[in-house]
Amino acid sequence: MRRRGSVLLYVVWVMLLLSLFASSVGSRSLFALDTAQRLTEQLRAAYVARAGARLAAAALAEDQTATVDGLGEPWAHNPGRFKDHPFGGGTFRIVGDVAPSGAVQYGLTDEERRLNVNTASAEALQRLLEVAGGLRDNEAQALAEAILDWRDPDDDQRPSGAEGFYYRSLAHGYDCKDGPFEHVEELRLLRGMTPQLYERLAPHVTVFGAGPVNVNTAGRTV
Repeated sequence: MRRRGSVLLYVVWVMLLLSLFASSVGSRSLFALDTAQRLTEQLRAAYVARAGARLAAAALAEDQTATVDGLGEPWAHNPGRFKDHPFGGGTFRIVGDVAPSGAVQYGLTDEERRLNVNTASAEALQRLLEVAGGLRDNEAQALAEAILDWRDPDDDQRPSGAEGFYYRSLAHGYDCKDGPFEHVEELRLLRGMTPQLYERLAPHVTVFGAGPVNVNTAGRTV
């Protein structure tokens, strides 16, 4: 009886170890399969995105008036061309700005329809902050001067602006850039900027383009 009991116990241990081994192998196989599926989806998404970029480039190549842009160009609103293209097991669309009516605009958006924060005057920035941001006159002037202090090469603070010593005094201090904006998101770092104000302002500003606003494509706010 003792020998039979020992054999039974041995068999139970062997079965337990085999079960654990099988569970481990199965778990690793499922993980590998899941990883492979994720990589495949990422690769497919990358090629779908590349197809969208090629379609956009083709539309720009058809522009016969490269020095003058308007909303009648081949790259502008055109649902038949830019909406829901099937490709490689996926679908892509090219979406520009949302129209004042709330309708989605299918096509490209020229950056010069926005105000360039690297070249705009203090007066233009102040006015946009009043119109788009809803700021009072003195608040808009202070933030406009903070924008100019951020982008100019010196550390001379304007009367209502902000330079390095202010930003370094913050809890998570940082330097004033004293150089051109590279991303619109840098506006979040400025003195007087709030998340809500940034959300209202961001659609109307840019860091790209030669500087002048394109009146043919600019929205009503700009």
